[in-house]
Amino acid sequence: MSPKSWRLVRPSNTLLLLFSVVGAYALTTSLISLIYYHDAKPLLSFFLTIYLVTTALSISNIIKSINVRDLSLLIALLSQTILLIGWIAIFITFAPMAYASLDKPVFPFYEQSHYALIVGPLAIAQGATSNQRVKIYIAISLFFQALLFPSLTLMMLAFFAVVVFWGSTPRIALIFTPLVFAVAFIVLTSSDPSLAYFSSRTSLSNDSDNISTLVFLQGLQSIKDSFVSTYGLGYGFQRLGEEPPSDIAYAIKFYKGVFLNRYDGSFLAAKLG
Repeated sequence: MSPKSWRLVRPSNTLLLLFSVVGAYALTTSLISLIYYHDAKPLLSFFLTIYLVTTALSISNIIKSINVRDLSLLIALLSQTILLIGWIAIFITFAPMAYASLDKPVFPFYEQSHYALIVGPLAIAQGATSNQRVKIYIAISLFFQALLFPSLTLMMLAFFAVVVFWGSTPRIALIFTPLVFAVAFIVLTSSDPSLAYFSSRTSLSNDSDNISTLVFLQGLQSIKDSFVSTYGLGYGFQRLGEEPPSDIAYAIKFYKGVFLNRYDGSFLAAKLG
């Protein structure tokens, strides 16, 4: 591989300005955390983030230099290998060492949502450039794995796969679109105990007893409290969770016995709150 392929991709001026502003904010608040609160985690996270961004830009250039056929084969290999891992995890419980203490591990992933976020994009990328037989196999695999785990994230990716694979073909889209919406409606609104997991995940009420929903709402509440109490400045990079626990946080503690995810908000946007 040519050394030129390792050069950084230069982002647009707008993107560069955005990175600069966010980076300056993150660095400033990280230094404040270190000096005034003796907390080195934000500063270490800042340098790690810079490393990840530059690495991602370098890898994007490397991928551009790879032969399209070789890249397609690599994506297909990764997609099918990880899909196989998912099927094995459904029928065989394998949780060595620290994985034994986790609720829903899919070895080597810590939880089902982590597995879904990796296999989904790879499987969809493979299916988008494959024949109809492969498309059908991938869509069915994602759908039934989502039901058997169960996993709302994987279910949404299965629906998205159908849209990507057949949405641009009017005749097929005319058949699949009503079918996808009908299945989605049944899965998300059914009172059947085997499908109750999906309907519980779609409720965004503070009165919900679903921990994932409460953690998500806790993150939104933390962002709101952060901006309100600091007049829009926020607590700083990696400082979310320093505010007093909200009512939602106490609800989570009531159900689980401990506070959960107060320092991550369960989604990336909360990290800068």
